[in-house]
Amino acid sequence: MMLMVAFMSDFSTYSNEQIQALKEALIKGVRTVSYGDRSVTYSSMDEMIRLLNYMIRTREKRTTRVPATFSKGL
Repeated sequence: MMLMVAFMSDFSTYSNEQIQALKEALIKGVRTVSYGDRSVTYSSMDEMIRLLNYMIRTREKRTTRVPATFSKGL
């Protein structure tokens, strides 16, 4: 869990490449993910799945749009 928290705090948003790298590692069944010049080894696949879900939720929140509402002030 410590590695996940450290990895999450380094990025305010996650790129498609980061998400894809984590997905590919899960598919291959490996716990070490390399992205750029960084490499992270997770303690479990469950930890990786939780991080992936967090990354996706974080991206979705940033892309959610709220419709504008207007009022005549009457």
